[in-house]
Amino acid sequence: MCLHVNRSLGMPKEIIGRKFGELLVLDKRTELNASGNPRAFLKVKCSCGKVYEIDRGNVTKAKHPMCRGCRGTGGKAEDGHKHPLYRTWCGMLNRCYRDTTQHYSRYGGRGITVCDRWRGERSHNELLGSVDGFKNFCADMGDKPTTRHSLDRIDNDGPYEPGNCRWATPEEQYENSTSTPAVMVSMGRHSRSVWAWCKLLGLSDQNVRNAIKQGRSPRDAILREMDRDPHIQTA
Repeated sequence: MCLHVNRSLGMPKEIIGRKFGELLVLDKRTELNASGNPRAFLKVKCSCGKVYEIDRGNVTKAKHPMCRGCRGTGGKAEDGHKHPLYRTWCGMLNRCYRDTTQHYSRYGGRGITVCDRWRGERSHNELLGSVDGFKNFCADMGDKPTTRHSLDRIDNDGPYEPGNCRWATPEEQYENSTSTPAVMVSMGRHSRSVWAWCKLLGLSDQNVRNAIKQGRSPRDAILREMDRDPHIQTA
């Protein structure tokens, strides 16, 4: 049975009010375990808002002190569930700073970065972003309009930052991608984007993109794919 004691047992009062990583110390206490040895505990508040008690050593000796929720999920919503934007935030950081991530060559490999505000004050090689950066990202971007929307950079050669990011549908991202020219193609009486023609005519957008990469103009690439199906006619 553990016995609670009121004396500090050598734990300095100055620790109250100090911040270790994401944890602010609110209060302290000590107790004697069954062997009669003192054990120190701190009441802390994480920057995500969670208040809890933890062993003193897990605060003062930890490399990156934060609550378990923030360490595992990048922040918890008030109801305790994983924040819906956390994966988006992590994916953004991984694409830009982890060379083992799929498609890294299209992002970090060609110089795309994430602004300091969204990485956080304590970001470094071991921790790509910190909780303050995640909270800034959520505040700047707001919630996704729908589950179909995802993070998109307006200027594909620019960084991830508030003025260059939006929530976009797959169609809008396709139009804005580096692999698909955002140009209008005229056929018959109508002028549509490359993606719109592919969708309307039931063409393989992948085949059209490949043809464009091989040097064909967007219009020729569409016509080439249409030749594969003689029943397709322009309106």
